Amino acid sequence: MSNREIPDDARKVVLVAEGESGLRREIADLLDRNGYAVIEARSGEEIVHLARRERPALIVLDGMLPLLDGHAAARVLRRDPGTRHIPFLAFEGPARRRGRGGRRLRPEDQRRLLRKIHDILEFNERRHAVRA
Repeated sequence: MSNREIPDDARKVVLVAEGESGLRREIADLLDRNGYAVIEARSGEEIVHLARRERPALIVLDGMLPLLDGHAAARVLRRDPGTRHIPFLAFEGPARRRGRGGRRLRPEDQRRLLRKIHDILEFNERRHAVRA
């Protein structure tokens, strides 16, 4: 069964917050191919709005975002009882490489990102199971 055939209610929702559209789309596609439902944010204000509305399982966060930076958005969500449980993964993305128009994830970056996301979500599930 491909990841796109997994029912949406069975897929973990990840909010990808990245200011550069090409890199944001690349991360979103990578996560979708690996079984995650993805919502995207372009600014810190959008992170706050989408996190409150969608309640994602995780937020992959670029700290350098327009309007309200990612770190400030995280502080807002940490103070909100409805969103304080959502874990964040700070992601600064790859550096620009000479001769290339944008930033891209190398295969090892992709594997590392997927592993970190998996580990955070697994830890968070165990933590909530203990509290229940």
